[in-house]
Formats: sequence, structure tokens, C-alpha cells
Amino acid sequence: MHIRRARIPLVASVALATTMAMAGPAAADGGYDRGGHHQDRGGGGHEVVVRHGESIQEAVRAAEPGTTIHVEAGTYPESVTIRKDGITLRGHGTVISPPEDAERTDCETLFPAPPGEEQPPASGICILGDVTVPDFEADPTAEITVNDPVSHVTVEGVTVAGAPFDGLIGVGTTDLTVRDSKFEDNGGYGAASFTTERTAFHGNAAVGNTEAGFYVGDSPESGADVRRNYSADNAMGFFFRNASHGEARGNVAEENCLGILVLAGAPGPATHWQIKGNEVRANNGLEGDRAEICASPPPVTGAGILLVGAQDVEVRRNLVTGHVATGESLVSGGIVVRGTLTAADFPPPAEGEEAEEFPPPILPTGEVEDNVLHDNRPDVFARDAEGMEFDDNRCGTSDPVGLCG
Repeated sequence: MHIRRARIPLVASVALATTMAMAGPAAADGGYDRGGHHQDRGGGGHEVVVRHGESIQEAVRAAEPGTTIHVEAGTYPESVTIRKDGITLRGHGTVISPPEDAERTDCETLFPAPPGEEQPPASGICILGDVTVPDFEADPTAEITVNDPVSHVTVEGVTVAGAPFDGLIGVGTTDLTVRDSKFEDNGGYGAASFTTERTAFHGNAAVGNTEAGFYVGDSPESGADVRRNYSADNAMGFFFRNASHGEARGNVAEENCLGILVLAGAPGPATHWQIKGNEVRANNGLEGDRAEICASPPPVTGAGILLVGAQDVEVRRNLVTGHVATGESLVSGGIVVRGTLTAADFPPPAEGEEAEEFPPPILPTGEVEDNVLHDNRPDVFARDAEGMEFDDNRCGTSDPVGLCG
């Protein structure tokens, strides 16, 4: 699991900064667009219908900003890139399932592959603004610059299944809304948002993805609103990294390697998250060949809500049950609070390799209150957490003792 850094710095090996300019809107003809997609100018907005057997991507290319694209029922073996403001992609029994050799989206080609490696394969849906990518090899702590975000894109009622890479990825977005959609058996994240402001994940499901079901990262003023989503059988249920000022409410995370992770120090802070009213159940690892996903350094299983260096967080009224580590694990417990990772958390380097340098740890601060925890080992675990308040938690075991009640 990539919990030390986001995947974006890992796959980006860029000699010079690369700028991706936002593609200009394509003109659409009245009645039918150039791909033959029926268009209906109803009250308020431009609308397009994509019928089974037609191309969603061609409809997006031909659409004006602000267009609603209705996609009829069926499976569409393609990937889709959206770079225009106000596009709504609305599915009606729609499955996007790009094959292994599908054309990569702009989100994959944004980052030149490291020497000797290939670019990642195609994601299902890419929503991409005009961004500048720094040289991560020269400065791993550098950040992507958003020159002109793509705004008010909505994806609704769509299933993305079996994409070779991510199900859905947004980079350089504002007011991205993803709702009532499903992300299943994808090779990366289920749905992920980088360098974002005000991403909303509402009422979605993510099942069987290789990385986190839902992810928000590299967003110091994220304003993320993550509500009523279901995440199971992924590396992580919900992962918030180097992102601040967000809410996760009313979600369910079960049977992942870990449930909800708020991670600082990879490389920036993670502050002012509200983790409230979620059900987090038995995130103890994956089965069969997929168990190795949980074992990559550092191995983590049996963790419900994990706060690593998170500051000014509120964790309230969550139900956290049944977390027991299976095999070696960095940490485990119902709610786990600790400082950011250090060299001691990883295996020593092999002979001849240099040890990785870590900055001074970031210590957690905030409140853990009014949660219900049972059948975890332990229910609450805290290290270097003098800045955290634990109050009115209904639980039976804690390390150190005294954090229940």
C-alpha cells in the first residue's frame, strides 16, 4: 500500500516541469453531433444521448461546456477524459470497462514514465484541469501547480469495472461531484482526487480495488465532502493524505486492509478533518492472492480509523468493531492515533543501499469523542498522542489504559 507517498510522486520522474494545457471546447452541431449522438436542447442546458455501441469519449470531445451527457445502458470498452467545465456524465445502467490495451487517459500521460518503465495503463475516467507537474525526482516534496482548474464536473450513476489503473481520477479540479456510482475491481484507486477543492463523493460504492476505495490527496484546502459511501475489499476504505479541511460522514468501510486513514507527513500536513458517524467494521485484510496487497511495507491490517500525524481532527460518533491484525502489522486497533512514520517503522535497508531520510515526526492533535468500539485489539491505541483528547468513548480496552469512558 502506498501510504508513505501518493502514487503521483512515485510515478512522476520528470526531468523538466511539464505543463498540460486545457483542451479547448469542441463545437457541437445542432440536432446531432459529429459522432452521430442525439442532442436534445431542453430547458436550461444542452443534453446529449450516447447509445450503446457509440463512444462516450467522442461525445465528450464534441460537447460544449455545461453539457449533460446521458449514457444508455450497456458496457462501454473505453476510457474517458473530461477537460471541460460543467460536463455531467450521467449513466443509466452504464458500465465503463476499458480493456488492458485501452487508450490511456490524459491523467496517465500527464507524467512521463521513469527511465526503463512504461506509463501506467488506462484508467476508466479522468477529469483533468490545466496543471504544471514539477520535477519530483529533484524535489520529492514539490507540489503540482493548478493553473486553471476544470470545474463543476459531475459523474453520476456510472459503474467503472476492471480498469487496468484507477476507476476514476481527478487532477486539478474544483467542485467535482461523483455520486451514485460504483468502482469495482480496478487496478488502482476506486475514485481518487488530487490537487482538488470541494470534491464531493456521495452515495458511491468501491469494491475490490487494488488501492484505496476513495482517496483525496495533495489538497491543503480540500473542502472535501465524503458521505454515505460504501468501501469494501480494497487496500484501504478511505485514504486522506496531504489534504486538509474535509469531512467524512456516514460512510461504511469493511473488510479492507484498513478502514479510514488520515495521513500527514507524506509530504505535507493533514489537518481539520471531521470523521463522524461512520461504520468501520472488520478491516482485517484481504483474502487469497490479494492478501499480499496488505503486506507491502509497511504492512497494516486490523486497523479501523488510523490517524497518522493528523492534527486538529474530530473523530466522533463512529461505530468501530471487529479489528484484529492478521499477521505482521505496523499498528492495529479500532481507533489508532500516532505520529508520522519514521525510519524505525520500515525494514532496514539492504546492504549497500542508503537509508531513507525522514523528517521529524508530526504529532497528532484533536479530539476522539463519543465513539462506540468493541471487539477490537485494542479498541483504542495511542502513541505520541499527548495533544489528543479522548472522552466519552464506549469501549473496553485501550493502550495505554484509561482512554475508554
